[in-house]
Amino acid sequence: MNTKHTPGPWIYKFNKTREKYKIDGLRWEGFARVYAHTRDTITGKITDQEEGEANARLIAAAPELLEALRKTKDGILAMPSSENDHINNWLDNLVCIINAAIKKATE
Repeated sequence: MNTKHTPGPWIYKFNKTREKYKIDGLRWEGFARVYAHTRDTITGKITDQEEGEANARLIAAAPELLEALRKTKDGILAMPSSENDHINNWLDNLVCIINAAIKKATE
């Protein structure tokens, strides 16, 4: 797969300190960092940590989600057409939604 983003796997790791990230004893190079909090520009206090952590977990799962979408699309396109037009229309719409999500993630 030829991608412009940092290749996965990505991880979510809560780190209260500014230590360098090491995983399995190795320092990671070329990893994407996601901050799981925001700092209020007036008070300087950290806010929205729970929401930020949820966002960080979602972002960390992005490479696997993108791959799942690609495999799902390939599977749908390899399926023989159904005799039921409703099923065919539903699958066509699903492929359109998948294509839009893949485009949003890659372009």
